[in-house]
Parts: sequence; structure tokens; C-alpha cells
Amino acid sequence: MNKKLILIIIAVFLFGWIINTAIQGNDFDVFMNASIRLRNHDDIYSKPYFKNIYQYFYSPLFAIILIPFSFFPFSIFESVWLLFMFYNFIDLWKICNGYFESNHLFGINNNKWLLLTLLLIFTTILYNISQVQMTVFLVWGIFKSISYFENKKSLKGGLLLALIINIKIMPIIFLPYLFYRNYFKEAFITIFLFILFFYLPALFIGWEYNQVLLISWWNTINPVNGEHLIETSNLLHSITSTIPILLTKTEGDLQLRRNILNLSLKNAILISSIFKLILIFCTLLVLKSKPFHREKNKLNIFYEIGYICLICPLIFPHQNKYSYFFVLPAFIYLIYYFTNQNGKITRIKIFIFILLTLTYLPLNGSDIIGKHLFEIIQYFRIQVISTFLLVFLYLTCNPNKFKSY
Repeated sequence: MNKKLILIIIAVFLFGWIINTAIQGNDFDVFMNASIRLRNHDDIYSKPYFKNIYQYFYSPLFAIILIPFSFFPFSIFESVWLLFMFYNFIDLWKICNGYFESNHLFGINNNKWLLLTLLLIFTTILYNISQVQMTVFLVWGIFKSISYFENKKSLKGGLLLALIINIKIMPIIFLPYLFYRNYFKEAFITIFLFILFFYLPALFIGWEYNQVLLISWWNTINPVNGEHLIETSNLLHSITSTIPILLTKTEGDLQLRRNILNLSLKNAILISSIFKLILIFCTLLVLKSKPFHREKNKLNIFYEIGYICLICPLIFPHQNKYSYFFVLPAFIYLIYYFTNQNGKITRIKIFIFILLTLTYLPLNGSDIIGKHLFEIIQYFRIQVISTFLLVFLYLTCNPNKFKSY
């Protein structure tokens, strides 16, 4: 069987998979439903939610962008979006690959490097595809915008970064990084456009209605809301959904005790916030060069971006398993790092890395390990704990330790 025929078979399979996924119900239906409600001048952040369950959390601008597509069956645009998602992933890999020197891949070529990374992130990719989610686009947007900035395309980079921040606030964590790395012009362009995107919908829906939506949106995503300070559902995976339930008694989806302490709810939430601050301040350990200076070493740049992406799903509330696609750059870096090191310490790190990434492997699906064991893993937030510990392994693997640099 020649290579061309194999590619055709793969393409047909993927196209069939895309059509089938788009036809089935998924999270993108929530976004499309919000655009229909916006056409009717409803408060898209208030009840009735989609199917009386699924609430819309993204920006008014995103709902407006989707309006032209909301006149057609949802599955049509969702199929297009899935194709765009595959493009995002391929282009993201190319951008990431540009930060590394392939001749430093000892005993492993680019294809094996990609396959190892795909194996670790495969389950998360499946979540993003099955739910027709935004996370792949967001991670691609971060790297694409920084690539624009590095190539002195400030307006393009600012437009893209401002857009993805507007759609879903998580990438806002990169604004301080731009200032730290002396991208002042790019940061101010992004901030200006980010603010502009708040009020751009007013041109189409009127000032008053836009203000109503902005206020309602903020009331929905405000991080100090009670529902964002502690999360008990098995569907949510972040520090907010993990630390408090380990420190105080809560009601969960299973009748199993998971709190190791009996602190007050207030103290549990306080400690959760401290854990988030630790991860944020550890960014300074990654950014070792002086502030307000451009980093010249591409590997150092990728290491810095990878760390910020790694902590994103941990520090923001209301994160689902598909959000852990943000971990992809850290996996890419760590696999590269381990191919450049040897010795006992490195072997120990690799062993720890394997243990911490077990929850990412496809073997953890409910069809393989059983529904009950799968629910227990979700209930005790094993993936969140593993990712939190992975952060500290990542910190010990900085580029200064490369034997070839």
C-alpha cells in the first residue's frame, strides 16, 4: 500500500469522523444557541440555558461573529470548525518545531517526537474534537500571535491575541509576559484592541443592549463568585475544584470521603488561592533574565511560554478536561529535554514524568478501565494533582541544563 493511498484513507476517515461529530450534540451547540438568542435580544448569559443545562460563558463579540452561521444547521459550521481545528494543530506543531534544533534530538527524529507528544495529549485532543471546543484554537492563537510579534507584525499579533482573550479570558495571562519581555508596543496594541472588542458589538446591537450583556457576562465569569471559589462537580478540573475539596468536607458525585483535613470553607478557599499565587510567582523562576529585555534564545522563549500555558488550566476556575490541551507545549519541551540529557538524575526525572502523565494516556478511558474506576479518578482530581506536580518537575528542567547548549 503506497503512501498516497494511506493518506487518502486517513483523510476519508477523518472527514467521516468530523461529519459524525458535528451532527452529534456538543459544546459548540451552546455557542451557536447563544448567537440565536442574541439575534432575539435575549440575555444570553441568563436562563433558559441550552437544553436547560448548558450555560454560555464566552464573550458577546464571539456570539455576534457566529450570527451569520446560526441561520444554517449547526453541524455545517461545526464541521468547518473541526477542519479549522486540525489546521490549528498542524500549524501549531510547525510553529513549536521552529523553536528547537532538530539536530539536538538524540536517538529520536521529528516524527517520533510528534508521535510521543500525540500519545500523551491524545485523550485531550479527543475531548476537544468530540465537544467541538475552542482550546486548540486558543493555544494556536497564543503561539501565532507571539510569532507575529517576533516577526515585527505587531498589529496582526495584537488583533489575534486580543480576539482570543476577548473570546475566553484565559490568554490574558500572557499580557504581563509581553511587558516583561519588552514587547511594550505589542502589549499596548493588544490591550487597546481588547478594550475595543468589548464595545465593538454596540455597532450592531446598540449601546444599551451591549452594556447589559457585558454586565451579565462579568457577573457570570467573575472569579470571586461563590461557584468559582469551590467546585465539586466531577466535570471540573482545576485548583479551584481540587484544593478546597481536599481540605474541607464537601458533597460530591460519589459517596466517598476525599478531604484529608476538616478546615473551614473560608480557610480552604484561602489556601487554594495561595496555591494559585505560588504557581504564578514561580513564573519568575522561569523568567531568569532581566525584566524588560528581549530573550534571544529560542529554546528559553519556548520554555517560558510552555510554563505559562502549563499553569493556565490550573489557576483559572471552571476548567474541563479539554482545557488540558494547554499542557501540550510543556510535553513538547520535556520530551525534547529528556532526549538531550543522560545520567541517574535524568532517569529519575523521566520515571517521575511517566508516572505524572499516566492520567493523560488513552488507557484511562472509561471503556478500558471501567466506569467506576474512571469516576473515582475524576472524583479525586488525579489529573489536576498530577499536572500540579508536573509544574515542579518542569521547573527542574530549565534550558540552562542542556548539555548541548
